[in-house]
Amino acid sequence: MKDRGKTSIAWEYFSVQPDDASKCQCLLCPSVISRGGKSKEVKKFSTSALLTHFRTKHQKEYDEMQKQVEEAKKSLFIFNTAYYDTGPPRGGFKDSKKLLRREISLQ
Repeated sequence: MKDRGKTSIAWEYFSVQPDDASKCQCLLCPSVISRGGKSKEVKKFSTSALLTHFRTKHQKEYDEMQKQVEEAKKSLFIFNTAYYDTGPPRGGFKDSKKLLRREISLQ
């Protein structure tokens, strides 16, 4: 199976439990959140519960992250329009998403 990597913004705020891959530790509080599925069913894991926890329990940090995402999207749109006339870079949406994550991490 090809490793797709961790592309969700959730991974800035959570880490996978070393003893159980179906659970993640919030880096802002002691909560442990389930990713769904069983520890061997990697394809069934999701970040939905992680993001829900982040949004509901850490509202201030979530709002700040949302502002950063919006600013990065604007920057990416300007980048795409200026250098590629229409649409994302040659790699398509995947490369655009990588650029967006990099832009957020640089802020």
